[in-house]
Amino acid sequence: MEKICIVYDSMHNMNTEKLVLSLKENYNDVDIIKVNNFDINAIDNYPKIGLASGIYWGRFSKNIEELLDKILDSDVKNLFFIYTSGIGKVRYEKKLIKRLEEKNKICLGIFSCKGFDKYGPFKLIGGINKGKPNEKDIQNLIKFFENI
Repeated sequence: MEKICIVYDSMHNMNTEKLVLSLKENYNDVDIIKVNNFDINAIDNYPKIGLASGIYWGRFSKNIEELLDKILDSDVKNLFFIYTSGIGKVRYEKKLIKRLEEKNKICLGIFSCKGFDKYGPFKLIGGINKGKPNEKDIQNLIKFFENI
């Protein structure tokens, strides 16, 4: 397997962190790094890079967005994405793919699942999607990752 790195940001309920760290149990050789600890100078060491984030106001975290901008200006060609969201799939995917295509990058895939969300009005009802991501979501992520 080619060297793969997943850079992630998980801020509120650690949904995304739970997902990406589950991959480490099955794939020891994958580097999983928090975005604040990622050294952009190491980017050329990875033929494939995954970016993972929760969705905040319809977008990836600001830190992941800023890293993506740098990656789009690098020689890295193959990217994939993992995200969690309180509402599930978001319209952001089409814009994301378009950004990659404009820079001649290849999107190897996008994995998403619902995550526990207690932000804003959801806090009043104790949150939505309790228990998510769950074991089924983790198994689906592992299947997705096998094709990367």
